[in-house]
Amino acid sequence: MTKSITSGLVVCLGFTAALAPAFAAEKRPVAAIYSATGGMTASGETYSPAKLTAAHRTFPFGTMVRVTNLHNGRTVIVRINDRGPFTKGFIIDLTQAAAKELHFSGITPVTLDVVPAQPAVPRSATPTATPATARMTPTPVTEVSTTRP
Repeated sequence: MTKSITSGLVVCLGFTAALAPAFAAEKRPVAAIYSATGGMTASGETYSPAKLTAAHRTFPFGTMVRVTNLHNGRTVIVRINDRGPFTKGFIIDLTQAAAKELHFSGITPVTLDVVPAQPAVPRSATPTATPATARMTPTPVTEVSTTRP
């Protein structure tokens, strides 16, 4: 029985390895496209292939990650909302929308950079635009008497 399970596993892994022989030789991390067709992600969100989201094994949910396609230099920023991929050599699973932004189908070598969170700016701290004419209007000067009573 162990032999049949092992040979079945080899067939599955052999299929994955056949997809990425060049990448395996180079030892570069590889991104793949989700094959999911709906359902829930590990974070509890509904999976949507139209959103710029991704699955990563260890990044916290909500982490923003810049993914760079090493074949063409294109980048996309995605939000981690799921777990995976669980295949050796694969570092991130991307939605179809993210893969479209990176101009790839199937798999591609990538680099990942965590995008630092931007601090929230209160509305009162944002500068307001002043019309150009208001800035150029001179302030009236009143005469000041220098004599003392």
